[in-house]
Amino acid sequence: MKAYIFIIVVLFLTAGNIKGQEYLRLMEDANVNFYDIQKSFNEYWKGRTPEKGQGWMAFKRWEYFMDERVFPSGKLPDPAITHKEITKYKSQHPDNVNDLSNWVSLGPTSWVPISYNPGIGRINCIIQHPTNSNILFAGAPSGGLWKSTNSGANWTTATNSLTVLGISSIVIHPTNTNTMYILTGDGDGGATYSIGVLKSTNGGDNWVTTGLSFVVSAGTRLYKLIMNPSNSSILLAVGNTGVYRSTNSGDNWTTVYSGNFKDIEFNPSNSNIIYCSGTTFIKSTDGGASFAVSGTGLPTSSETNRMAIGVSPANANYIYILASSAANSGFFGFYRSTDAGNSFVMTVNTPNIMGYNADGSSTGGQGTYDLAIAVSPTNINEVFTGGINVWKTTNAGANFINLTYWVYPPTTASYVHADIHTLDFFGSNLYSGCDGGLFRSTNWGANWTDLSTGMSTMQFYRIGGTPQNANYIIGGTQDNGTNLMNGTTWYHVLGADGMEAAVDPTTQSVVYACIQSGGLRRSTNGGNNFTSIVSNITGSGYWVTPYLIDPLNNQTLYAGYQDIWKSTNRGTNWTQLSTFGGTSFRSLAVCNSNPSYIYASTTTTVYRTTDGGGNWTNISSGLPGYTITYIAVHPTNANRVWLTFSGYNSGYKVYYTSDGGSSWNNISGTLPNLPANCITYLDPDRLFVGMDVGAYYRDNYTGGWTPFMVNLPNVIVKEFEVHLPSNKIRAATYGRGLWETVIPPIVGISGNNGNIPDKFLLYQNYPNPFNQSSIINFQSTVKGKVQLIIYDILGKEVQILVNEQLNPGVYKVRFDGSGLPSGFYFYKIQINEFIDVKKMVMIK
Repeated sequence: MKAYIFIIVVLFLTAGNIKGQEYLRLMEDANVNFYDIQKSFNEYWKGRTPEKGQGWMAFKRWEYFMDERVFPSGKLPDPAITHKEITKYKSQHPDNVNDLSNWVSLGPTSWVPISYNPGIGRINCIIQHPTNSNILFAGAPSGGLWKSTNSGANWTTATNSLTVLGISSIVIHPTNTNTMYILTGDGDGGATYSIGVLKSTNGGDNWVTTGLSFVVSAGTRLYKLIMNPSNSSILLAVGNTGVYRSTNSGDNWTTVYSGNFKDIEFNPSNSNIIYCSGTTFIKSTDGGASFAVSGTGLPTSSETNRMAIGVSPANANYIYILASSAANSGFFGFYRSTDAGNSFVMTVNTPNIMGYNADGSSTGGQGTYDLAIAVSPTNINEVFTGGINVWKTTNAGANFINLTYWVYPPTTASYVHADIHTLDFFGSNLYSGCDGGLFRSTNWGANWTDLSTGMSTMQFYRIGGTPQNANYIIGGTQDNGTNLMNGTTWYHVLGADGMEAAVDPTTQSVVYACIQSGGLRRSTNGGNNFTSIVSNITGSGYWVTPYLIDPLNNQTLYAGYQDIWKSTNRGTNWTQLSTFGGTSFRSLAVCNSNPSYIYASTTTTVYRTTDGGGNWTNISSGLPGYTITYIAVHPTNANRVWLTFSGYNSGYKVYYTSDGGSSWNNISGTLPNLPANCITYLDPDRLFVGMDVGAYYRDNYTGGWTPFMVNLPNVIVKEFEVHLPSNKIRAATYGRGLWETVIPPIVGISGNNGNIPDKFLLYQNYPNPFNQSSIINFQSTVKGKVQLIIYDILGKEVQILVNEQLNPGVYKVRFDGSGLPSGFYFYKIQINEFIDVKKMVMIK
């Protein structure tokens, strides 16, 4: 009886473990609500301590991306919605003559390591040109397609104009190599958009949609695309809703088998035989027209959450399967078939070759996020696997040895960044696409070389700069930690996922960084070392926890966790300013001229204090109830505030208050129906908004929002940083690194005609002296002809700012002197009989 009870208990516990990560299965179901997935995740991790390499971070990244975009319905978005909305917007706004931007990339395209896991950005897939081995193509999850013509020494991209930049698979026609296909989206991460399969007929320079773009629907994730080597008209793709097949080069597709699948391979010697795997293994013997369950001896669909397939021309009857455990996403087993997939035997299930420890001693893994396998093209017994690290067997799976480790600098193994998404042989070269870029081994895994230099695929969350130095910027990124640009060199200064980052405005040796969920750090030596400064803070932080430096006192910091906290000694100690204790805060802002005014927001609620945190007021009345993503406050008028909103709710993107939140105005105007991620105000009355596709601008003369995207890829913009001394604005993008452009001049004049002045006045320009641009104010008591003209020191007219009839009122004009040399200038105004002249100094 005791033995019977023991067996029942063991079976119960085993079943519970297998079911444990049920949220991973739910993520693959297009019909499951986001909040049900989130609830399942929280139930699984309740009472557990997340460790490295167990899938916690992979989910939290997906959760962060989706949460604000699906609120409040929780319905997963159509993966093609970005393409549809931006295409619609561009058709309605084809004229971009007001777009005065000119963006250039600041990288990073390479790194100097200081911290332990440097990388340039995630790579999902890699392929070699069929007839020219020097040509490589690599696909990034939100950074587009990259091409090298010299075996990875240099890279260029031609997909900046695509409306979505996520790529999970690439195929090239074997003889007509100008014909290429890409599978869009991010299968492993699931946090970017997809428009199915795209096709190019000119070697990747231009792309058009195929029939599969009309098949994908809400929640669909596509993973891999293959082309029949004997008949290039036949294509097959797999995703979480089934296996798709085209027999006419992508024009039309049919679903030939329903289910959740992530890998697909042709038999190396018979293209009629196709293998496909997800949580089950299926096989086709008729070129993919039909599939049937195969593979006795493999784990059941309740035991594994993902299986990867390895085949090799060295022996077409051999198939290897790398299986991830449904219980904890770690190593479930390695399987071998010698009869073309009819039956399998498990060769080994220890050590944990999918965990983060190089000796295989860690528990769990990230099998739904990083799972890869490659078989030597010449030795069927030699197999390479990828989880967090790369492992190798030389005896058909009897045992494995570790080849790479994710910590830099390497000790017992070569360095390859963590999380392997693909392993591919081309000849004797083995390539690994991972969260840190693209790596290659030319000696069967013994040594590895980073080929990522020249790519710019980093996924920034936040950035921070300093007025002291235009070329000193620090930013937090997904997968690749916190990175600091000093001059033209990028340094990887802190590991994990990097979040908000900041530079002390008085000394650039003091920089701040943060890892996920509020792990705030400070460095006093320019990022060479960091110290935790969360000290006495209680409560949890949001995935990207907001914090900032007081604009008038560089010793003072503010941070938003479940409450708002303040430090007066650069984070050494903190004082609690609020007693909310509920949802973690997502956005935080203060007024530059009066830091007693602090604005902070959770998902949909905005709070304001006017006394430095002594009292807080809920000012959310009148807002639309969607996720607030960013707050901007006027630098001198603390009652003027702007908010951005996420989601796909047409016409609800930007709100503005002029009375501290007592009332709100919707100023979304003509912005596209895409999530708005950030907003920046620049005096006089200029606004910059970053959305899921690009940047947008408005001032008092544009007549509404205009695209601000010349040369900027169609990429997600997460934050702006203005550097006034150089007249530059920077954009942190989620997939294409950091970009900058000169801030454009205002064309026209801004008037406030509510009150009639009692006298004529021409004010002194500000700032003065100035670098390239300055503001000139004047006022008129009557309607009349106004002329405002700039002269050089010799009295030569150099620019006419105003020459028109104006009503009585107060006006401001921006003078753009970027095309003029440094020196003294005069500006003269004439309003009917009134004349005045003032002097100004431009110093570049």
